[in-house]
Amino acid sequence: MKITKLHVITVGFVLLAVAVIATQMTPTRRDTRWADHLSVVDRALQASDVSLAVRAWHDAYGAALASGEWRAMLAVGDAFVGIGRASHSRDGAKANARLAYLTAMSRARRDASVEGSLRAARAFAALGDYEAASQCVQVATRIASERNDRAGLELVREYTGGVRSGS
Repeated sequence: MKITKLHVITVGFVLLAVAVIATQMTPTRRDTRWADHLSVVDRALQASDVSLAVRAWHDAYGAALASGEWRAMLAVGDAFVGIGRASHSRDGAKANARLAYLTAMSRARRDASVEGSLRAARAFAALGDYEAASQCVQVATRIASERNDRAGLELVREYTGGVRSGS
């Protein structure tokens, strides 16, 4: 049998697919590169260098996506809110922060994390997106109920009590 370029390319794609699947199935060392990039964002904002902060934030966002962690996505969302505050463009920052928070919520749901769901709710509420915050609370409640997690249900009660009392 003659090996053609098509065979080589096909085998290459199959090997790539297997590597991607294996990477997703194999527990990996915790990826915290996003935190290093967020340190650059913080330093840039302290130096009033918004352009550098935005560039570093893009690196942090990519690393947070690659990490697969809800905590990472909440942190990059919060960082963009800070960039918006520093650039006097809070409303402009909301779209990027919201996208990061949506990803965080999705990951918290995937991980069945009451804490992650409630932290996403707080982030959405801080943006003024109370509908998304309410959905996050519903997810947290569902997770805690399905797992018969009394501590999780107490966290939800504390959160909703704090929202009603304005904290």
